[in-house]
Amino acid sequence: MIHYKILLKRWVLFLLVMSFTCNMGDKNKSTSTNDPGFARLAEGEGSFRAIVYDENHEYTLKDVSFFGNTSVGGVRRESDDSLTRLELSKIKELKIIQPHFDSKRFGDKDFVLAEITSRTGAVIADLLVPKKLVICGLDEKSGLEKSWFLHKINRLVMQGATPLVLPSIPVALSNSKEVIAKSSVASTVKQIPTSGSQEKTKRTYRPAKQDKWEAFYKNNQMPVGDSQQVVGQEKRSIGGAFVALIDAIIDFFKAIINNLFKLF
Repeated sequence: MIHYKILLKRWVLFLLVMSFTCNMGDKNKSTSTNDPGFARLAEGEGSFRAIVYDENHEYTLKDVSFFGNTSVGGVRRESDDSLTRLELSKIKELKIIQPHFDSKRFGDKDFVLAEITSRTGAVIADLLVPKKLVICGLDEKSGLEKSWFLHKINRLVMQGATPLVLPSIPVALSNSKEVIAKSSVASTVKQIPTSGSQEKTKRTYRPAKQDKWEAFYKNNQMPVGDSQQVVGQEKRSIGGAFVALIDAIIDFFKAIINNLFKLF
């Protein structure tokens, strides 16, 4: 019996934990869907500036979009069945007339009653814009990302295309001087050959040093013709000395023999 009670308590505790975690997950999910997300301007879309009026505050934004795009569809009219697409490039001002509008024609959808003034000056006062439409942009002062649900703002006033910011003349001149200086330094470094380079210039080229022993042998070596002549002369002098020696010995014996003959 005690064993069953322990199991029952564990099951009750498990169910309580599961219900608590599920409620927390649903709560987080509900709060996240109630927050306007931010989307950067999609690639290829035009960049526009606008002023967003939120109660007593106004924010100048760049890269304004409908959640990343500069146009949005699904806009209805209470007076007819037409479908309209809004494009930021063709809007001068968007004003929220009623943040919560109960449409008799489209009662199954949530709309904002808005008034649009186009760049041509035309005014459409009964547009039904989806309530969860998100306005995104970058605050020009702080650079921070800003986003609103459409029904949370008072009005949106377009300021035209985002101007292209060009550097001032002194900055441009200084940048050009830096580029020229860097290019000249790079060309100078390129012209100076390194230790492993085969490129030779008048400034860096040095002739190869000659081996001192090689120079010594070259300076003291006799020409081939003269050496052969000296060897021949040496051979002739040795032969002449030998012949002269033989002649002297013969003359010596001749003198002894003549002296002997004179004694007899």
